Amino acid sequence: MAKTNKDDFNINDYKDQIDKYIKERVDKEAASSAVKYYKKRLRNKSIIIFIEFIIIVGLITAGVFGMIHLYNDGYFSYDIKIQKKENPVNNDVAPENKDDNKVKIDELVNKYSYLLDNLNIDTKCEYLSDYYNGNLSKELKEYLAYQLINKDYIITDDSSSYFDAELLGRAYKELFNDTLEYSDFKHNGFKYKYIKAKDMFISTSLSTSGIKIIKEITNIEEKDNKVVITTTEGYIKDNKLYNVLNNKEISDYKKEDKISKYSKKLNVVKYTFNNNYLESIK
Repeated sequence: MAKTNKDDFNINDYKDQIDKYIKERVDKEAASSAVKYYKKRLRNKSIIIFIEFIIIVGLITAGVFGMIHLYNDGYFSYDIKIQKKENPVNNDVAPENKDDNKVKIDELVNKYSYLLDNLNIDTKCEYLSDYYNGNLSKELKEYLAYQLINKDYIITDDSSSYFDAELLGRAYKELFNDTLEYSDFKHNGFKYKYIKAKDMFISTSLSTSGIKIIKEITNIEEKDNKVVITTTEGYIKDNKLYNVLNNKEISDYKKEDKISKYSKKLNVVKYTFNNNYLESIK
């Protein structure tokens, strides 16, 4: 039988130490893995939170800009909200295009602007107040009819002028579709006397003219078989634009200028024509 050496290695003597070491090692590795796992989770969560924050900021910004846009358009004004309530939008009807509307007005101008060619008036007219206040008096109608007469048929000498009464009657009929009862009338400060025996109008003074009043058409409508033309009107003197009624200077003027941009300070007139005849001025 072999002799046993007391210094021989015995693993059982180190079992407890080995178990302790293994346990500590396993705990340490487990803790390290957990830390790495939670760090990864936290990092991923931080990225998600950051992305969500960016999205929320973007939505809030878009909302603010949208509210500002609606406010500038007057959406929140009381009048518009009432209008939207009383006149709900019909989604089946396409909104009218401004360009299409302008084209339509341009077409109507080409079609009907000639109606104003027969309404010539100047600053010396005695009936400007009637004209711009919508009073189509007999005197004003006679004035407008006289303006329509071809001046080649008015005979003028050094101190007088005369013409056949029929010329005024035809012009009156052409403008107003009415029969004129001949009587004396005034035109720019001189008086025409009706001579029944000769069926003529005679004046012992010479005709004078004022400054022609210009008209810019701003709108034309067709309704109820009538044509309604809206204009802005004024007169030009020494390259200045003036109001017809109060003769107040409004602005400097160039030929290319549109006087309608001063419509609030000038004379706005609405003419109604029925079958080409002047029915009213407002």
